[in-house]
Amino acid sequence: MRYPPLRKENMNQSQNIFEEKISREILDSEKLRATIMAMGFAAFIPLVFLLPALFPRIFTEVFFQKFHGLSLATWIGVILCVSCAYELAVRWRFELFTRASGKLVVLFRYMNVVIETGIPTIVTVFFAQVMDPAHILLTPIIFVYFIFIALSALRMDFKICVFTGFITASQYILLFLIYVQPINSSFGTTFLIAPGPHIYKSLLLLMGGIVTGFVTREIKKRVVKSFDSLEEKNRILGVFGQHISPEVVEKLLRQ
Repeated sequence: MRYPPLRKENMNQSQNIFEEKISREILDSEKLRATIMAMGFAAFIPLVFLLPALFPRIFTEVFFQKFHGLSLATWIGVILCVSCAYELAVRWRFELFTRASGKLVVLFRYMNVVIETGIPTIVTVFFAQVMDPAHILLTPIIFVYFIFIALSALRMDFKICVFTGFITASQYILLFLIYVQPINSSFGTTFLIAPGPHIYKSLLLLMGGIVTGFVTREIKKRVVKSFDSLEEKNRILGVFGQHISPEVVEKLLRQ
């Protein structure tokens, strides 16, 4: 005897339950991401002043050059402190969302992406005040963009992951156009100022966002599938479990 599938009858109810639960999980994940970011910024603050002490020949010349009355190390330290405070404020805001309705505010999440990815861009602008423009985009600061893209997986949203990749790629190209493209070739080799390598690097940032979003979406789809399977199993047990033998119920579940 074949029983009609129960999944279609209660799909909307199951989907609503899942969406409510997944929204809560995303809020918790966002709080975790903000905590990681705050700890990361806090960890870099002492490094700004420690590196010149450990490697004076490499870092002292750059970090202790002054502009607008303060050294570069001081400016970077201030930026990191503000960034750390911002991430703690973001975590607090998501905590309020959790306590209130448990629903996600989409606009806030996208605005947060723009602000966070702008932090390494601002740091790069400060370095441009004391460094050769042709070498700005070769500094390790640019790799921070990839950290933001990787952590966007904790947002559990394909569109936001792609948006993160797009924003970081756009900011990288903007830095290239402002600080590298207009300079004279005497500042560096042709490779450093050629647009090709920088365009490829920006495309890698965009692809990083797309790949991260794809992986996040696939994981989410598998979670949804597992949740639906569990809900269907519970409904079958609820309908037939009290009236027929466990062996028949197990056969039903297998079919």
